[in-house]
Amino acid sequence: MLEEVEALLASRALVVDACRHVVRDTRTVVSLARRPVLFALARALGEAWPGDVPRGTLLARAFEAKRVDESHRARLRVEIARLRRVLRMLAGVSATKRGFRLVPRRTRDVVVLARPVEEQHAAVLRLPRRW
Repeated sequence: MLEEVEALLASRALVVDACRHVVRDTRTVVSLARRPVLFALARALGEAWPGDVPRGTLLARAFEAKRVDESHRARLRVEIARLRRVLRMLAGVSATKRGFRLVPRRTRDVVVLARPVEEQHAAVLRLPRRW
């Protein structure tokens, strides 16, 4: 499994790395570890690539918004602008009729690298039984 991860990181793909909270290609690494909203947006866009993500889905994923109002839509516009600025060397974020989509600059592939088990207590779930 580690060999597969190493091969993926060495490939020409744009990698949205959910383990390290970075977006990277072979030449550039952009850390979003201190920017969870931007990482949530990047991950949602990466998971939907080459398609787009509806605005409502982005609002739910990034802001955990259940009911969307104009203030949420304004915040989404601001955060998308920030994401565009941070990822400008790696990818663009283009608007679509439904929402937004990720447009890689130096590659044709986008991959999301996620943990095998993504739950709040995943580390505890992986502990071996000893009784």
